[in-house]
Amino acid sequence: MKTSDPTALVSDVFRVAFAERERVDAAEWAERYRVVAQGGTPGAWSWERAPYTRGIHRAWSDPSIRRLTLMKSEQVGGTETQFNCLFWGIEQRPGPRLWIYPNINLARLVNSRRLEPSMRACERLKRLIGHSRSDLTKLEIGFLDGTFIFFTGSNSDANVESFSY
Repeated sequence: MKTSDPTALVSDVFRVAFAERERVDAAEWAERYRVVAQGGTPGAWSWERAPYTRGIHRAWSDPSIRRLTLMKSEQVGGTETQFNCLFWGIEQRPGPRLWIYPNINLARLVNSRRLEPSMRACERLKRLIGHSRSDLTKLEIGFLDGTFIFFTGSNSDANVESFSY
């Protein structure tokens, strides 16, 4: 979508923002479109990685569920599950998102080392993100369809309270 013509740019953004989306739940979306960029088994998402997370994916995309709490141990697929659900939401339900990390430093680290490569590996998201590498290393990511993700740390009430969502 690189163009210097403002009319063409507006047209491209409009086309992306209002494109008809294929409706699938988060579990099906991950199976069809998710590519794991890093880790022990990079490549297309497979339920063999963490079959027990399928229910979490389905609950995430169920509009009747208003709150979902994930309590887990380490190294059981939780971060990849969160990425899958976030990516599904970006494409299927555009809008503002707030992602709270334990602190700002961890937010920057995870965004640059894990989230950014994962987003860029997914063709369905690549068409929605900006062309500048710095777009995904900030604490705010904007997408061409109007979705925004704000990242903050939970170690300060002021960090969390500064966002209206």
